Amino acid sequence: MNTTWNWVHYIKLSVPLLFYFILLIGFKTLIERAPILQQPAYKHLLSLAKNTIHLLIILIALIMGLNVFGIDIQGIVAGLGLMSFAIGLALKDVITSVLSSYALLLYKPFDIGDEVSIKGITGTVSKMDMRYTVLDSSQETFLIPNSEVIAETITLKKKPFKISKQFIREQKI
Repeated sequence: MNTTWNWVHYIKLSVPLLFYFILLIGFKTLIERAPILQQPAYKHLLSLAKNTIHLLIILIALIMGLNVFGIDIQGIVAGLGLMSFAIGLALKDVITSVLSSYALLLYKPFDIGDEVSIKGITGTVSKMDMRYTVLDSSQETFLIPNSEVIAETITLKKKPFKISKQFIREQKI
């Protein structure tokens, strides 16, 4: 391997790193400014998305940098592919619940505080995180995996409609 460095090697190394650094800043800014993610309930989703993008971009930049040094990256890329396949199989249920939580956050079939029935379990939604939806009944707390919440029929208990005085005043005008 040729160990002499000239300006071409530095450009070859700096261009991919600069490109991925700009991508990192762009994606983080885009995610931070997404209107739906500005709500406090989505703070954990925002943090997860930023960290995931940051990790992926650093990994890609590292692999590109190794290629500049003349290291054969085909074995590394193949190893990463096999490793991600094995991790995907091992964490299938967790990944399914996390992806289901994204769907629940986007479609919002119910909110925290709503009384719902899922899989025959009735309770008030007290928490929704990346893995579970938590239902509180009068005597017990149920943690239902989000993958099961998505797959099941959800029954929302209707709240009685209350007519406010403001509504009555607006109707008279």
